[in-house]
Amino acid sequence: MIISFRVGNYLSFKEKNDLMFTPKSIRDNQDECVFKTKHTSLKLLKGGAIIGANASGKSNILKALAFMRNLVLNSWHTGANDSIDVEQFKLNPKNLDLPSYFEIEFLINDIIFRYGFEVFKTHIEKEWLYYKPKKTEKRLFERKQKMIFEDKLYNEGLKYKSQTRENALYLSTVAQYNGQISLQIRKWFKDLVIISDTNYADTLPATFSRTTKNSEFKNYLKKIVNLVDLGFEDIEIIPVSVVEDKILNLLPENVKKQLKNQQQLQFKTIHKRYDSSGNTIENVYFDLMKEESQGTIKYISLAGPIVECLMEGKPLLIDELDSRLHPHLSSAILKIFNSKNENPNNSQIIFTTHNHNFLEEKILRRDQVFFMEKNIRGETTLNDFLIRKKVRNDASYKKDYDLGKYGGNPKIKADQLSLFN
Repeated sequence: MIISFRVGNYLSFKEKNDLMFTPKSIRDNQDECVFKTKHTSLKLLKGGAIIGANASGKSNILKALAFMRNLVLNSWHTGANDSIDVEQFKLNPKNLDLPSYFEIEFLINDIIFRYGFEVFKTHIEKEWLYYKPKKTEKRLFERKQKMIFEDKLYNEGLKYKSQTRENALYLSTVAQYNGQISLQIRKWFKDLVIISDTNYADTLPATFSRTTKNSEFKNYLKKIVNLVDLGFEDIEIIPVSVVEDKILNLLPENVKKQLKNQQQLQFKTIHKRYDSSGNTIENVYFDLMKEESQGTIKYISLAGPIVECLMEGKPLLIDELDSRLHPHLSSAILKIFNSKNENPNNSQIIFTTHNHNFLEEKILRRDQVFFMEKNIRGETTLNDFLIRKKVRNDASYKKDYDLGKYGGNPKIKADQLSLFN
């Protein structure tokens, strides 16, 4: 569960920006959108929406989380001379001499951890890990370039300080040598499900695999898919030969035997075929990737990660949730995550969007809505305007957003729209 995330001097973030999931003192949708953790009196939100215009930098917040995740999982096996693929804010020369900053606060087994690092392309400048089992936060380790200081509670790393390269995270290195706290944290990062607007179909192979092995997952997946009318009756996962029969028959017998056993799984959508009187006569199978719309492909691609996160309580982060989806479909997904019955493990959904129709429906609380703005200097700022400006719960959020009261709108130069004059 994510409590907060902070990023600075990365892509369009010149200054440090915070994404917070601790609820404010408001009563909006208290039962649906807020859940109590087992850690003292900590309550958390079931996610949030990041709204912004094109090129406002809203996707960069998820890119920052993805960068942090990737460095935790993989920095230990980079080469000694490999550079770190980090991008500082480029539009101010002072920032090029400063490290990029990443920090995340999260919950594992009812213990709060706060982990972060500052990084250049050439090396890790700083790194730290704190934890809070109850009310008091305690240090586990702190690093300043090559100098690493551990608390006794983090003695799992004592042997590996000298083996930690300048361009590798200490946490990642210790996890590689089976340090128990480090392994838990690395697993938490691995469980973060981050989906961009360009790679959503990449989730399908894992969905195919889990569907064939886990009947509960398969049944839940079908429920999510059948939640809306996508124009077909059902979905089926069918093993298909990697080589077409007409080509297979032309090959030598020994090669044919080998290839015959090689199959790949494909999603098929099941449609009804009707006679001229409107009677159903048979089922027709469509290839999902070739014969269905991009909106259908995206929804089914998201359905697998949605089920995975709901079943296991993992955070789900989606860039451009509304892209290719009808607004009512996006709203339905949010309502699933808000439901106590459908989301008993309190999975969080964090997403970027252009669609602000859900503001009118008030599916989310005011403290779950963040507006992304970029100024003339190219600096992105993340704002919780509905809270900071003390917007009333009965206000028309959508109308006020359209009027530009909260920012996050594209700036259209209306007087320059005469393209051919």
